[in-house]
Amino acid sequence: MSSDSGAASSDSTLQLIAKKIRSQFLLFCIAIALVIVTVIQTAGVDAALPIGAILIVFFVGAIVYSFVEKDQGPVARSLDAVPDSKGEELELQVWMKHVDPSKPEHVYRIGDQVRVCVRASRDCYLTLLNLASDGELTILFPNRHNQNNRIQGGITHEIPSDGYGFNIVLEEPVGVDRLKAIATLDPKPLLETQFDPDGEFFHSVPSSATPRAMRVVAASVEKRQDRDWAAASTQFEVKKI
Repeated sequence: MSSDSGAASSDSTLQLIAKKIRSQFLLFCIAIALVIVTVIQTAGVDAALPIGAILIVFFVGAIVYSFVEKDQGPVARSLDAVPDSKGEELELQVWMKHVDPSKPEHVYRIGDQVRVCVRASRDCYLTLLNLASDGELTILFPNRHNQNNRIQGGITHEIPSDGYGFNIVLEEPVGVDRLKAIATLDPKPLLETQFDPDGEFFHSVPSSATPRAMRVVAASVEKRQDRDWAAASTQFEVKKI
């Protein structure tokens, strides 16, 4: 997700390129193996050598592939550090909607303008997190231009709505994004750094820092009484145009 005031960062672009390379790595290994077999057979070498070459390529490929993928699991599960739950005095719901009502529900594509809807059972302070499919974690709310995150209970809030000064536009990478809404009865922030030091609209952390950031959020939540906070989540798939 992004505001419509700027382009994607260079870090996001590099992450997207790396993801595409990883997704096609096994196909690359197969292609290289076929080339090796063809060359060796053309040279008239015994059939045992092509088989050995194939095994070596796949062995090396499996090692490299597992190395670059091994940290993706913890990143994908990082939002689970704060489980969905409701407090004795607080309940919370979160869902997505299109700004354009003519677009089909639950179908989201790059370039779509969307809003996040939340509804709390009573007045509270809201933190809204988005985990992109590439592992980047973004604080959608509060943000640099909307630092007051107190919301009224009993009504549906749309973020952003009129007066917020920004729009949310879906962008690369494609894949499944997850939203986590956390409501607390006190105003203490869940993260010390909620606003980007470089002046960006949303504060984001790269996938390598996402698990640590969510551990900090979880520790902050755990300091509160169970009745004083609630969490809810939803997910949606971003597809190509």
